[in-house]
Amino acid sequence: MLPFGKIAVTGGSGGAGQYVIRNLLEHGYEVVNLDRVPPSEDSAPCIETDLTDYRATEAAMQGCDGAVHLAANPHLDSNFEESADRFHNNTRSTFNVFNAAAAHGIKRVVLTSSVAAIAYGHTDKLRTFTEADWSNWDGNIHAYQKSKTLAEKAAWEFVEQLPEDQHLELAVINPGFDWLSWLLILKISMWLVSMQCVLTVLKKLSISLHL
Repeated sequence: MLPFGKIAVTGGSGGAGQYVIRNLLEHGYEVVNLDRVPPSEDSAPCIETDLTDYRATEAAMQGCDGAVHLAANPHLDSNFEESADRFHNNTRSTFNVFNAAAAHGIKRVVLTSSVAAIAYGHTDKLRTFTEADWSNWDGNIHAYQKSKTLAEKAAWEFVEQLPEDQHLELAVINPGFDWLSWLLILKISMWLVSMQCVLTVLKKLSISLHL
């Protein structure tokens, strides 16, 4: 276990990042947020960092004892230019974070990968997927899914190839999309819109009757 120390959280300005930062602070860690944009609330110092720039990433992670790499561009492809930028951003930023961690002697990194690195592009979709699976590049998958697959593979290979005296402990989580929650929110939203329409009609009827 890491003693209380300083943790770099990449992508800390987002919703998940803010939750992670608050949790780390509650457990006694010092935290620095590395993000391209400042957060809506200043729960921890923020260094505005382009993680695709290695020198900027290395400078921002100086003095840290651990890292949580959350930053990524999660959007699906809309055109070739955007997919190229997304792939470049997600793969290069992950390499830079691990390279900087090794340069600074950081001993533990938590990588937020995705179910996109595991369960996409397969023909046999109706089965249980585990950490032993990788998304299939030969299938029809987007740049985001390709980038998360390659980035996680690169992270594991990077750690495995480090000299023994530079050992870095890696923990990976692969969250998925909570469709049930979103469907519930959508259903409630549609119900509220329907109720608003009904109330509007009743209000107009009421006005007409009084005329």
